[in-house]
Amino acid sequence: MCDPADRPAWHRLVERAGAFRVVLVNGPRQAGKTTLLRQFQRSHGGSFRSLDDATTLRSAQDAPTDFADYGAVPRVIDEIQRGGDDLVLAIKYLVDRDNRRGQFVLSGSTRFLTVPTLSESLAGRAVFVDLWPLSTAERTGAPGDFCERAFAGRDSLTDADGSAWTRSDYVDLFAGGGYPEVLEFETPAQRRAWFDGYLSTVVLRDVASFAQIQHADVVPRLLAMLAARSGGQTVLADMARELGLNHATVRNYLGYLDTVFLTARLPPWSTNLNSKLVKTPKTTRRTPGSPPT
Repeated sequence: MCDPADRPAWHRLVERAGAFRVVLVNGPRQAGKTTLLRQFQRSHGGSFRSLDDATTLRSAQDAPTDFADYGAVPRVIDEIQRGGDDLVLAIKYLVDRDNRRGQFVLSGSTRFLTVPTLSESLAGRAVFVDLWPLSTAERTGAPGDFCERAFAGRDSLTDADGSAWTRSDYVDLFAGGGYPEVLEFETPAQRRAWFDGYLSTVVLRDVASFAQIQHADVVPRLLAMLAARSGGQTVLADMARELGLNHATVRNYLGYLDTVFLTARLPPWSTNLNSKLVKTPKTTRRTPGSPPT
């Protein structure tokens, strides 16, 4: 299993914590955020608190400024979005009066800038580190430099070693995904049960914490449709018709899935800047499923 300190996100976290007042580690649940933050606290000192703990959450809600001001620096707070606007505003208040770097390292299982219930963005104070499930390179120990080599020139990949991997090896790799816990399972049935439970938990817990889902039963179908169209343009009219919903509802649901990292948008590729700005982005089902390379 990949050591937390060997993950690319670890190096970004350490570098940015040394340069900015607040660093926020964003990513889906069970991708390894808590493990990464605990490793950071062990190596850099400070204090660690998780808002997944009910008692800790009540303390943050009852006295947000006192809560944010408590503990040794760096103050590591897991699942920050659960504390709501008052806690984020308290952190803003503190860092506006103290310019020291590395005061707070926060994590969230929702995209911080798109959560409707959070109005404060910490703009100019916080930087972000995205942590996805384990990539193929992290799982196999291979160098993660394919894109750099591919764009380095025509001959940059010709010296690559031959691979002994079979088609079955690749299928097993991508079917397993990148969630650390899933990689311990021995059968496809165990993996499917975990993913089914994961999807239900994220929709009924995380999405429900900031939005109302009146048609929760269609979300698995919506994700399946996105998976079938992965890498292609998302046509709302087609999806709305197949799901029996209106355009606005489907558009909102797609936004919610993106907020909790079940999907991600791929910006259009073009060597022309204007074309990149006007072309329609594509949607891909990032999690749960095969890890990003």
